[in-house]
Amino acid sequence: MAADTTPDPLITVIVPVRNRAALVTRTLDSIAAQSLRPLRLIIVDNASSDGTTDIINTWATAHRCQGTFDIDILSQPVPGAAATRNCGLAAVKTPYVAFFDSDDEMRPQHLATVTRELAARPDTDILYFDIAVISPEGWTSVKSFRHHDLAALHILHCILRTHGFVVRTHLLRKVGAWNESLPVWNDLELGTRLLLSPGVKVRKLYGDPQVWVHHHEQSLTGSDFSSRGRHHLTALQAIEAAIQSSGRPSLSLILHARRLIAASIYRREGHPELADAVLAPVSHTTLPLATAMKMGLIYTVNRLFGRGGSTLALHWFAEKASRC
Repeated sequence: MAADTTPDPLITVIVPVRNRAALVTRTLDSIAAQSLRPLRLIIVDNASSDGTTDIINTWATAHRCQGTFDIDILSQPVPGAAATRNCGLAAVKTPYVAFFDSDDEMRPQHLATVTRELAARPDTDILYFDIAVISPEGWTSVKSFRHHDLAALHILHCILRTHGFVVRTHLLRKVGAWNESLPVWNDLELGTRLLLSPGVKVRKLYGDPQVWVHHHEQSLTGSDFSSRGRHHLTALQAIEAAIQSSGRPSLSLILHARRLIAASIYRREGHPELADAVLAPVSHTTLPLATAMKMGLIYTVNRLFGRGGSTLALHWFAEKASRC
């Protein structure tokens, strides 16, 4: 009998799902359509009650192919996307892992392109890439940001979005995986910890976006802002703790700017109480006059125009040469 020469899979894709009966098949079909083989997929059902469980089990039975497309279905009764992702992470055996929401799509060449890049540069710990966001009205916008200070860029723009990067499995576990106490902005907080890991090797995969993120009322990423303001405060506190233990105090200024930008949005949406709450750590910090004036301008620009504050923050406070 000839020896099995099928290579071991390099990447496991984890899809958390909760009550996505009308949407999850589109997502799973886009993963099954990947040209990359072998591939491992873990679907984690987070106590669905709308028929999703039957749909994913039927789909897995129809698509599972031992050795080339391995599919596992796990169950996580603890509510929350972070807990559900960690449940899947515990079962990963491949060198790299990627996370994907249950209402989005990836183009057929996406994972093959990612794998070629990782194989060409095997010291890569994190590979991130641009995504295309599709609004409920059908408009498509590309989320693409560039700067040499990746940690600062991430705090302001979340370049390591849940579906926008692939990470070395042991690194993700080493930094503590997903923070299950954060119902929102958990990718912002996790990405900060990852990028501040000593010696981490981060690269960007350039090219047209191969991930399509659909925004709608029930999307995991959400479509509003102020209604989650109290949870934003908790996430920002966790990010501040990561910065304080990193040896990069300059990032505290970037985080201050992030707070100012959030406050400007809360006020634009008519929630001054949230703006005051998120600004409290900034108001209790003594800053040099020039820095305080720059912070004020960041807030004013974003308050008036709804954008522009992050550009100013990167220009004034990001490091000139990234340590990431």
